Amino acid sequence: MGTRHEEKCTAVLIDLGLSLAKPEIEKELRIFSPKAEVPVMYAAPEIYSGFDSEWDLAQCADIYSLGCMLFELFDKRTFYQALIETNGNGYWETANNIRVGEEEFGGDLKKRLDLYHDLLSDFAPSIIIPRISEESILPLYIRKNIQEIIDKLCAFDYRKRTKESELDCIKTKLRHIAHILEDEHLRELYKKRKKTHRTREVSHA
Repeated sequence: MGTRHEEKCTAVLIDLGLSLAKPEIEKELRIFSPKAEVPVMYAAPEIYSGFDSEWDLAQCADIYSLGCMLFELFDKRTFYQALIETNGNGYWETANNIRVGEEEFGGDLKKRLDLYHDLLSDFAPSIIIPRISEESILPLYIRKNIQEIIDKLCAFDYRKRTKESELDCIKTKLRHIAHILEDEHLRELYKKRKKTHRTREVSHA
């Protein structure tokens, strides 16, 4: 949602913190609370693959949702819309192929995860993470940097997704990018440094 104060509009994100609750607290929450419904456009693949109630995977799913929102800051489309445009029917075909129901193997989590990991290894490479539109007003070199971050945040295979320990580094990168975008002189300086760096890479190849 957004708030307006003194002619300035501020975006506000609300996090109820349930995904950060300790496992024992989470179990109690499940007893007294109805099952949470995650909007499909922000739901990580593992959420609708039969693992929506697993603690360890829930944190990875939050990382995915973060990537979706980051994409939408720089593109007119929702991440989900762009995902379907990029992959077509293949996206949901893949999602259905990797689904491991809670009832399989008698509910044995280890066996279910082993099968899920095998299916991910087979099918995940076919999913293409959508690109930020070329119509974006972002300079190309900035767009590429942001795209690299989104690719990691939204990896279809949760095992290849950005880890929680890497978020501070991403936060620093985004602050740096925001600072460059605010300053025209820094934009030109950063562009020249990137060009010099690429020239050196080519000369050393």
